[in-house]
Amino acid sequence: MVIYWRSEGNKPAINGPLAWTKKGILFISSKTYYSKICLFTFIDPILLRSPSHRLPLSSHAIKLYICCGLIAYHQMATPPFDIVELYEKAVIYRRQGDIYNAVKLFKNVIKKAPEWVQPYWQLSQIYKSRREWKPTLYYTKKALALDIGKPEGWWALGMAAMALKKWRIARNVWNKFGIDLKKHTPKPICLRIQYNGQFEIIWARTQGPAQAEIRSIPHPGSGFAFRDIVLYDKEISGYNIVAKRRVPIYDEYGLFKKNYFHSYSCIISTADKEDINLLEQLCQDAGLGFEVWSNASRIFNTQKAGDIPEYYDPSILPSTETSSLHIAIAARNIYEAREVLTNWQVICLGSYSDLEQHL
Repeated sequence: MVIYWRSEGNKPAINGPLAWTKKGILFISSKTYYSKICLFTFIDPILLRSPSHRLPLSSHAIKLYICCGLIAYHQMATPPFDIVELYEKAVIYRRQGDIYNAVKLFKNVIKKAPEWVQPYWQLSQIYKSRREWKPTLYYTKKALALDIGKPEGWWALGMAAMALKKWRIARNVWNKFGIDLKKHTPKPICLRIQYNGQFEIIWARTQGPAQAEIRSIPHPGSGFAFRDIVLYDKEISGYNIVAKRRVPIYDEYGLFKKNYFHSYSCIISTADKEDINLLEQLCQDAGLGFEVWSNASRIFNTQKAGDIPEYYDPSILPSTETSSLHIAIAARNIYEAREVLTNWQVICLGSYSDLEQHL
């Protein structure tokens, strides 16, 4: 590893980005830390005068320098007691759900202590939870300028950049995680979508580090549809137990791109599982979505496993035979939905009724 250093009088400065990551690469904004770089004066003897010179240092030595400097910096950045008290009051407001007063006090704290990172993080989290991406981007960048050591902060920055279609910022962030967008391999995941005070677990397929394409047919009240692209967070919020396999569940963070599919539902009269499988196969062959809403993923048994819940797919529960099922089809128009149902009727002599468009 080679680090470039330069010195101006008695104030050493770092020539280029610098920070510690798991891969041993260092990035720290010299612009952000220039006024604080005097924390590294204890390495003055090894600093060189010319920016063109290079000084090889071991990764352990560099890590030690960075850690000592950051500890000293945070000690210097601790605000007075009255500002801390104001900050704690804002935190209480946030916990109580009074977001208006919480945001107001956090911004007041920032005015009085602009070098303190905590209120920036708080505002970043508040705006992220509200899907307000412009202020999320702003306050996350401010927070990372003061403290680069939060992976969740970088992830929030990447999510906000993607939501705002700021691709250059997004690519730079994902590169720090070692993610190459061009080499992404889609994989199935579960998403937890929330609406009207309830939630639903749906299947999706990743499109990137924070994007996924919905593969289920969500409830119409959710506002989502088959093949919509949504943003999701990297924190695991639970596990879906399917066929004795634990599939991680992530929280969705809003719609990124609306697709052209509509949701249709109807009642089919059949008691044969093979007939249901046939209808599903016909939908897949036609490029349509299919789901049995009578046994949808909203109907779960929940078991707490520590702080992370587990949701059990109803397919592993004892089945109840019924002569009719409520099914959903995702199609571009009602004619496509009718065509696949008619073909199914001809093949298996089944019947359907109450075809309805939802979204």
